[in-house]
Amino acid sequence: MPNKSYGCLNLGDAYKSNKEYEKSLKFYTKALKDPSCENLALFKRAWLLYQINNYDDSEKDFKKILESDPENVKAYFYLGKINLKL
Repeated sequence: MPNKSYGCLNLGDAYKSNKEYEKSLKFYTKALKDPSCENLALFKRAWLLYQINNYDDSEKDFKKILESDPENVKAYFYLGKINLKL
């Protein structure tokens, strides 16, 4: 049986490609309920929030990523970029 959370991630990616950002965020958020893909879903949501200039929420997500993965270089990188914008 396919993992529903990864289906949500794929739908989120598809909506993001079509610039339907609210729908994309909805599916990334749904995928967060599954611990097996939580960090990936959180990263995708944080990155999308960054891209649409929602820096406050993006920063929260990137910080949450670092709580479970303190060596995530990409999260640090985007936090630095956010700090330059704020």
